[in-house]
Amino acid sequence: MYTIHKFGSTILPTARPTDDLSTGQAIAPTFQLPGGGIFDPTGFETAPRGPLTLSISRVVLNQAEFEHLRSFRGQRQKLWRKWNNSREDWTWARCLGLSAKRTSENRNFIEFDMVFRILSPNWYGANQTSQGGSFSGGTATITATNQGNCFINNALILITAPATATDTTTLTITKTDQTELIYTNTLTAGDNLIIDCGIRSIHKNGADDYLNLNFGSSHRLADWLRIEPGSNTITIIFDGSDLDIYLNYYDGWI
Repeated sequence: MYTIHKFGSTILPTARPTDDLSTGQAIAPTFQLPGGGIFDPTGFETAPRGPLTLSISRVVLNQAEFEHLRSFRGQRQKLWRKWNNSREDWTWARCLGLSAKRTSENRNFIEFDMVFRILSPNWYGANQTSQGGSFSGGTATITATNQGNCFINNALILITAPATATDTTTLTITKTDQTELIYTNTLTAGDNLIIDCGIRSIHKNGADDYLNLNFGSSHRLADWLRIEPGSNTITIIFDGSDLDIYLNYYDGWI
């Protein structure tokens, strides 16, 4: 079990906690067929989560803390949850507001509710994982382990051509039965490339380079790259001599 315990850098009050631990509902439309039966357009894909709003109830004991909590209305921050085994996860959320009523009996404390709109598709592990290194010979194989219970699709791929590298004119990123991304611009010594699979952007030396990224015939996903729970093998094939390649991501949790 867990409690919602922090918004941004602020530890939330712990007195008399009541938390909504819902996962939200999946968006999984089905259609009745004229001859009977059901058509499920999602197939064997994991259906995405629909809109999710979570609420917490707490007791606050002093005015300054109450005023600080009220200031969160409308703010977007990381919302943190803490499990009984001390593991912490986070998700992007916006505080929609705080509601409270003070009665004549409650002179020394106030009971309140806070409501958060969850903005991320999942929760993420507290620590970012970085896998990769320096590769030569035209092939890099990276094993990425997602210790969570759901896939993530927002990994960062960071590629740098070291000072001694020969030009790379073609680079292909593959994951069997899922991903084939082909980058066709030239990377010369000192260049860096950032591929953000979450927002689907690509920048070379800080400048947008989206037009030089294409999908290969083996690409099967709407996403660019998924890191599934467990072990994942990502292969990068390039025609230059050397590249430094790193894959940065967080474990995914429902």
